[in-house]
Formats: sequence, C-alpha cells, structure tokens
Amino acid sequence: DEIGELAVAFNRMADVLKKNAESIRDKTAKLEHANIELKEIDRLKSEFINIASHELRTPLTTLKGYLELALDGTLGGFTDIQMTKLKIMNRNADRLLGLVNDLLNLSDIQSRQMHLIKKKTSLRDMLDDAIGHIKPLADSKGHEILVDIREDMVITCDRARIVYALRHLLDDAVRYTTEPGTIRITAEDKIDDVHICI
Repeated sequence: DEIGELAVAFNRMADVLKKNAESIRDKTAKLEHANIELKEIDRLKSEFINIASHELRTPLTTLKGYLELALDGTLGGFTDIQMTKLKIMNRNADRLLGLVNDLLNLSDIQSRQMHLIKKKTSLRDMLDDAIGHIKPLADSKGHEILVDIREDMVITCDRARIVYALRHLLDDAVRYTTEPGTIRITAEDKIDDVHICI
C-alpha cells in the first residue's frame, strides 16, 4: 500500500542521510588531523628559520666588523687591489646580512611577534643610512641619487624597520633603472602621514 511504500522510501532516505553524516564526520576528522599536522610543520619551519638566521647572523656580524676595520685603516695599510677586493667582500657581507634579516623578519611576522619600537626620527638621517648601503652599487651602474627632502622632517616610527624598507626600495630602484640613470627621492607632508616617493 502507499503508506508502506512511503515508509520504505523514508527508511532508505534515512539510511542515505546516516551514511552521508558518517562520511562527513570521517572527512572532518581527517581534515582536523591534517590541519594539526600542517600547523606543527609550520611551527617547525619557523623555528628552523629563526635558529638558522641567528646562527648565520653571528659570524656574519663578526666578519662585517673586521671588514670595516680593514677598510677604515685600523688593521693597517692595503694595496689598491686589496682595498677593491675588501670593498667587494663588504658589499657581499651587507647583502648576506640583508638576506638573514629578511628571514628573521619573515619569522617574526609569521609568529606574530614583531615588536615596533617607535621614536621620533629624522627622515633625512634614515635615508642617508639607507643610501649608504646601496651607494656602491649605484656608483657601479653610473646612477645619480638626488634627495629632495627637508632636513627638518621628523617622523615617529620604528627606525630599523623603515631603514630596512627604504633599503629594499632603493635597491630595486638601482637594479631596475636604465644605466646610467637618476634616482630621485622626495617626501611630502600629509595630514597624519609622510609620503615618500622614490
């Protein structure tokens, strides 16, 4: 009869729904397990990057210190050829330290442990610091760096982070500007910000 047929159909539907619910629970459990494993892998990756970066930075910092002593004459005199080689080594040490700092910054961002130390800082001083790091490369390519920024411009920021960002922007400008070229740096006061243009 019709009631019997409806009962059979209903039971079939209930069985299908039960199987689907069991399948969903099984897949959800597998996804949760996979998510836990991925988080652990991500944690281990971040830990490795952090440890490796610190282990690399220590000898690089020492090497950089001795190179600067050699370049400023503290360790004695060198021939012109030796000085040229020392300058090349110094630039490469800067580049390696930059890569290590990139890894450390990435590790800080991923672990959400980046702490900003904000102080009032001269924008021109930060730019001079950043320019000092890329000047040898700019000179080797025949680029001229022009800075059109007021000496009295002061901003509240994390100096190390801003110098780091400026170095990367200037490095890109030096590398991708047609040789020889001009790299112009300007800054404009806004209501609550300073806009820097490279």
